[in-house]
Amino acid sequence: MPFSNSFFKPFLISALKCYGCETNRGVPVFLQNKDILRATLHNLQVYEPGRYTHDHFTHWLSAYAKQSPATIRSYLDDKIKLIQLCRSFIHFCFAGGIALDKEKTLQSFSSHDALSTEAVKKELQKLKSKDEIRLLGFGLGDGAYEKEIAQYIIQLKLAKSVKLYGFDPFAAKTDDIEFLTSTQLAKNILPQFDLITARWVLHHVDLQQRWSDLINCINRSQHDAMVLVIEHGILPSNVQLFDKKIYYLLNATFDVVANIGIRPKWFTSTAPDIGANFFIHYLQLDDLAFIKSSVAVKVIHSNMYDVGPKFPNQTICCLRIQA
Repeated sequence: MPFSNSFFKPFLISALKCYGCETNRGVPVFLQNKDILRATLHNLQVYEPGRYTHDHFTHWLSAYAKQSPATIRSYLDDKIKLIQLCRSFIHFCFAGGIALDKEKTLQSFSSHDALSTEAVKKELQKLKSKDEIRLLGFGLGDGAYEKEIAQYIIQLKLAKSVKLYGFDPFAAKTDDIEFLTSTQLAKNILPQFDLITARWVLHHVDLQQRWSDLINCINRSQHDAMVLVIEHGILPSNVQLFDKKIYYLLNATFDVVANIGIRPKWFTSTAPDIGANFFIHYLQLDDLAFIKSSVAVKVIHSNMYDVGPKFPNQTICCLRIQA
């Protein structure tokens, strides 16, 4: 199913056409003025006034763009990478005393969660029923999402029970999830998984580790297993470079603010080098094909589609293993 390009066309028309030629020290003015930034995003129907995380995001990004235009200009000119811009932004936010309420931050994503959860549940209905389903959460954090999925599987009577496994070096370990290591994944001694989920995590995994660990997880899959990847930041290939770079900038700095709200210790645990654990590199359209060609098991079905909203966009990637 083709991706929607609805975000980018109006972005070029309303944002870059109206404000892109107006620059302050080489940076588009709409990034440096909170009111203009909010108005631009609102006109694109990607910003709702009063939404908690969006309000904090536009406040901190506009303040940063005004104070650090040279860094943003270097990113737009391909002199520095997106991760370098993000780490500069992280330091700016914490130096400025950023503080967000976790519950309010999570609540601001309720509409995102509803859209992706509905799509995922439709995919789960295609699972083959059995007495026990073995579910592996890749980068699952506290496992709350995977536990919700497990309950839904039982409600559908697709299984009498769901055994939860997790792969996440940064997760706080709990007794109801069996956490696995890269060493264990590389050995063929684990139980085979019926379902693997990776939700909003792969774009935060360093490229040197991203595919090896995920591929090892998929290689431990049962026949007829399902792999569900929920991501954001995956873009159409026919987007103009400046347009794409602006979108990545917006998406990544929003990601920073949201994660500060949800799990600030991820940034502060490496003090004084705040944000040293943070990495960001968005998936590309051809990554699904790369996964399919790299795994030892045979992938017989795959599907990729957007579920909205426009910002941050969400994409569902579904792989099925040969029965």
